[in-house]
Amino acid sequence: MTSLSRLFFILHFSINVPMRWLAGKTVTLSDHNWSMRKMSTAIDRIHDALVEIEMDGEKILDEEYMMSIFEPLQLTPLDEFMKYIFEEKKGPTTSNEKLSSSKDVEALGRYIYQELFKPTQEENRATTEYIKSIGADIASCLLVEMRHPSKLTSEHLSSEDGRLSWLNTTTAEYEASKGKEATNDNSESHFGRLTAQLEIF
Repeated sequence: MTSLSRLFFILHFSINVPMRWLAGKTVTLSDHNWSMRKMSTAIDRIHDALVEIEMDGEKILDEEYMMSIFEPLQLTPLDEFMKYIFEEKKGPTTSNEKLSSSKDVEALGRYIYQELFKPTQEENRATTEYIKSIGADIASCLLVEMRHPSKLTSEHLSSEDGRLSWLNTTTAEYEASKGKEATNDNSESHFGRLTAQLEIF
């Protein structure tokens, strides 16, 4: 369980967190040559990183490699957000010595980051060899899911010649999608309110 927790936290912070930020902030990134259709390049980056991990499972514990997956996108606001998460964002302390004061806070992201890639706790260090041994298998499973024709991600992959991939995006489509939402939050909010009303009445 500890091994899987550490593994999935690595995937969460190196892939999920930046992708969720990109999806939510795409509408505001026109000045950085980013657009809704360019989100497919981020999906390509995930795919290509997983291909590398599939060939060398130990890469999944390579701090520099995992935390630089999206660097080629050259999005300064994303870099600043990730720095905030791991170096500046504060949270309640987890240190037993400080539990006496509810006001004590520390950069929890920095602590989590350390335990993921350079663990100090014995139970975390003990998971290293096992994670290395399953890294390639995890990557293979994720690639199967991403490439499957029934999954929308396959339509965004340049390697699969996807309909919505960056490979098949025209300049006109790229320009037209600047400043556009990359999520369905606006439509989902209406459904949410409708559901709430139906539950009341």
